[in-house]
Amino acid sequence: MTALEAAAMIANEAMDKEMLERKDYAKFVEAAEPIISQAIDDRGMNGKYIINGYSLCCTCDAEPEQYDVFFAGEKVGYLRLRHGEFCAEVPESGGLRIYEASPAGDGWFEDKERMLQLTAAIAAIHAHLITAKAINDANKALAPTEEPEAE
Repeated sequence: MTALEAAAMIANEAMDKEMLERKDYAKFVEAAEPIISQAIDDRGMNGKYIINGYSLCCTCDAEPEQYDVFFAGEKVGYLRLRHGEFCAEVPESGGLRIYEASPAGDGWFEDKERMLQLTAAIAAIHAHLITAKAINDANKALAPTEEPEAE
C-alpha cells in the first residue's frame, strides 16, 4: 500500500471520498445544517462567526469582505471577496487557493449568500486539513522504524 492509498483510507473515515474528488461542498453544507444554524447570523458581534467549530474573524467588512479562519486557536485559512471573486486560501493570504466562487456580491456578500459561501469555504478548508493530516499520518505509519542500536 502506498502512502497516498493509506492516506485516502484514513481520510475516507472522516469524509466522503466522492465529495473530496468532486469538491461537492453542498453535501457538507447539508450535513452541517444544524451546526450552521447555531452560527452567529448577524454582523453585530464584532464580525465574528463560528461555523462547524471554525472561528471566522472579519478583518474587513467591505471592499474586500475578508476573514481570518481559526481552528483550535491556530490560524488555518483566509477568506476574501473582492471584485465579485471569492476565495479561500490556506494557511493565510497568498497561500494555497483551495476554493473559488463568483457570488452576486462584488466587494461584500449579499445577506442571502454570506452563510452559504462562508460555509462552503470552511468545507474546503476542512477537507484540505483532513487530507493533509491523513497523508501525514499515513507517511508516519509507513515510515521505516529505526532499529535500536545494539550495545
